[in-house]
Amino acid sequence: MKFGSSLFASVLIAVLGSVQAFAADSFPSKPIKVVDAWPAGGVVDVITRAVTQKLSEDWATPLVVENKPGAYGLIGTEFVAKSAPDGYTWLIGTLGTPMSSSLYNKPWKAVERFAGVAILARSALLAVVPADLPANSLREFVALAKSEPGQLNYLNPSIGSASHLNVELIKAKEHIDVVSVPYNGQPPGVADLLTGRLQFALLAPQVAAPQIRAGKLKALAVAFPTRIAAFPDLPTFAEAGYPYADVVATYSILVPKQTPSDVVAKISAGVEKALKDPTVQKRIDAAAAEVASSVGPKQVDTFLKAETVRWEQFFREHSMNPK
Repeated sequence: MKFGSSLFASVLIAVLGSVQAFAADSFPSKPIKVVDAWPAGGVVDVITRAVTQKLSEDWATPLVVENKPGAYGLIGTEFVAKSAPDGYTWLIGTLGTPMSSSLYNKPWKAVERFAGVAILARSALLAVVPADLPANSLREFVALAKSEPGQLNYLNPSIGSASHLNVELIKAKEHIDVVSVPYNGQPPGVADLLTGRLQFALLAPQVAAPQIRAGKLKALAVAFPTRIAAFPDLPTFAEAGYPYADVVATYSILVPKQTPSDVVAKISAGVEKALKDPTVQKRIDAAAAEVASSVGPKQVDTFLKAETVRWEQFFREHSMNPK
């Protein structure tokens, strides 16, 4: 009886292994849906389309990008979480992705529903204020906020985004009260920044640059480890005196958790190859972002889990409502 059971188990393992290998060998055999949980036109969208266009060419398979914004990315996140784990539905994740379920008190955690595939890129964020605001440096803005508690508003493009988290770090450390005003992505909030409803934002350079050049916004500092070529005279947050506000906008590809590991590996390898393409790199550079160094699926999982623990603890310690 034991022999029969062992034989059955061995056959089953062999069959399952063969099926998984076949799935990877034949992948992709149909169009792939790539869900961007943010509005079209933002830096996430630019990076996503640069990479998927190259993959479409390499694989001779359509990769269809669908923007599903709303609820701070939760709409797109839930859509992919409920999709078949076959490698044909991807989520473009941000730092807020693994935290979204916890912050909205969902009965599931995003990190338990997704498998990491690859990190695409990291991008800088510019700290900007309206041109007429009496602050010409990040330190002057913090001083202004201290003198007017609760009177200044900032653009929060997404719960758990680098824009959101960096501001909250400064608020907690410097003991200032700046009000979070929620939007679905950065572009929808720019108009309110220009009209003075908002007094501060952390924006992608491609979103902020036209308004800075037009003299409608002032750039105070850049949230990135190094200065950026588009604004070489702009100090980093560390140089401006706020080294602890160190969150860098990071974009990754995630798939439903039970996706076969061989399929995940094949997607990861394809993405890594696409990111080395000069045309893709040029498009990502134009968005003031940098291509991520080669990071495998396991490293993506580790990164997302660590960030989730870090920020859930941060919100608990400061008794904060993340909204």
